[in-house]
Amino acid sequence: MGLTCSCGFIIPGLQPIGPIIVVYFDNQEQRLGSITYLVNVCAEQMEQSFVNFSFDDNSGLSSDRSFSFESSQIREVICNIQEGNCVIDVLGDGLITGETEPRPFRVTLTLDPDLETLVVDFAVSEYAFSGFAQYLQEDVTTFGCDEVI
Repeated sequence: MGLTCSCGFIIPGLQPIGPIIVVYFDNQEQRLGSITYLVNVCAEQMEQSFVNFSFDDNSGLSSDRSFSFESSQIREVICNIQEGNCVIDVLGDGLITGETEPRPFRVTLTLDPDLETLVVDFAVSEYAFSGFAQYLQEDVTTFGCDEVI
């Protein structure tokens, strides 16, 4: 008997399409760079689920704002259909590289069934949030989106 997952997604450490995205920092700074997500989340297996991502600041500005984030706890994995799109929200807590106090975070995957791509974005409380990173649907495994695919 295999494990089932009613809601979640897997991104196997791939670079998104068009690897330049904008990250907005809490101090109103914005930086261009690349982001890599490594995600394996499932509503029925939250204790084994994880969200990790790294942002590489490619802006060329003197203060490099590159960082990595690693989840320490997944609290919720929620699937919804919004305007015909499948939206998967992951909420939890995690650490920015070099910090010791966990921060709340949200990662959202939005799948538009009319396109061959999906988008992923993040927000880390009182630190940073991203523009959308776009992936080919075939590169990301989704659970809970069957009714829109």
